[in-house]
Amino acid sequence: MGDKNTEESIYGVKASYLESYLGNEEARKIIPIWKKCQTRHNMNFNIAAFLFDVIWYFHKGVYKAGVIFLAVMLIVPNVLGAVAGVISMENTIKYYNENVIVHIVNGVTVAPDQMGAVSLVNSFYITFIITSLIIKLISALFFDYLYFKKVKYCIFYELAGMKDMNDDESVSDCLSRAGKHRETKEKGIRTGIITGYIIIYLLRFIF
Repeated sequence: MGDKNTEESIYGVKASYLESYLGNEEARKIIPIWKKCQTRHNMNFNIAAFLFDVIWYFHKGVYKAGVIFLAVMLIVPNVLGAVAGVISMENTIKYYNENVIVHIVNGVTVAPDQMGAVSLVNSFYITFIITSLIIKLISALFFDYLYFKKVKYCIFYELAGMKDMNDDESVSDCLSRAGKHRETKEKGIRTGIITGYIIIYLLRFIF
């Protein structure tokens, strides 16, 4: 990019700093997206984040937000699904008990408790799926902005330590070296976290 583009500021961070830290290839892909986020209330739909949710967060090193979304995805859909299921079950049992004569005449032989159990399961899964999709959508809309916040923190952290920089080393060189070091350091961490998440996710279906 030219001097004009490299001096451009994105959320208060020079584009040249982002290029040095991320590398030119990734910077060319992500900087235009971050520019869009600035004009869209920090939102941009990330298809990878929607399809792979927290796995994509961990893959890109956005650990804190990934852990939060993981906790939300494990707790909220199950809780709301259980509440919806219980309410639906109680209403179904009440309905069949109050209209027992009508349903016997119509040839219904299923007990109210059985119909209530069916209603509970159906309501739970419907609520669970809808809630999970909403959470996935939110995580996909805000992933790019949260990824930027992580990169911005790393860059400012490195800039704060520039007082120890060698005289013959420019800020760009320092950020480039720090970015490569971060990528090498986090590669093993990401692999371990993603593997653990996949194992936990699969265990949900076994137990």
